[in-house]
Amino acid sequence: MDASPPVVVITDGRQPLLRRAVARVRPPLWLIAPEEGFAAAANAALERARREGHASILLLNDDAVLLPGAREALAREISRPGVGAAGALLLEEDGRTIQSAGLSVRLRGGRVRSLAPPAVPAGTARAVAALPATALALRVDRALAVGGFDAERFPFYFEDVDLCLRLRDEGYRVVLVPSARAIHRGGATAGRGSAFATYHATRGQLALCRAHPRPHPLSPLVAAAMSAATLLRPGDAPRAERTRALIRGIREGWGSPAR
Repeated sequence: MDASPPVVVITDGRQPLLRRAVARVRPPLWLIAPEEGFAAAANAALERARREGHASILLLNDDAVLLPGAREALAREISRPGVGAAGALLLEEDGRTIQSAGLSVRLRGGRVRSLAPPAVPAGTARAVAALPATALALRVDRALAVGGFDAERFPFYFEDVDLCLRLRDEGYRVVLVPSARAIHRGGATAGRGSAFATYHATRGQLALCRAHPRPHPLSPLVAAAMSAATLLRPGDAPRAERTRALIRGIREGWGSPAR
């Protein structure tokens, strides 16, 4: 077992919470700039891990912090036969409220939803449809065997969902590890309702429908409508700016090549 897999934080260094994220992380700790996007940086980490002989890596957002024992619990789970990805239970800043216990995925419309049960799930690891890359352990050989992250279709956003779905398609397990926990301040990096988030979320949602086709031809239309509905909510950026970002995201996501 890779007892202490490299913790990989993909960051431009401007996140105020970065110091908190890395304060208690023992080496190896890799900080990688997302110059060509999150997915490309994560792929670079996977390739570096392979060269240096690491069996796994642990991706950690720069607005998240691992709680004691999380790294070890994820390392144990990702070393099990057949496991391709293992994720931590994500908690809000109060340390009690569950933010995400894995993700549910509906490819008709590309809908991805965080599972947030009222109580912390007990027991051993459990299979889920997908996991956010917020605190995500990946088995290096298995992630690379399915092609790694798709940096072309998903430079930011939905890259984690896409990889999890491809791992599952190849027979690998994607599991939530309830004993591994992390605090995550959602939206702190990209901003809630920013033009950046609007564009990449919209583009990724439509690209997900294109990358994992299902027999319903209206899936991209449903995804576009769901993305447009987000404009009804308040955001950090003016609505006009977010509208332009959304239109660009729809155009580029719709034109994303099918896999």
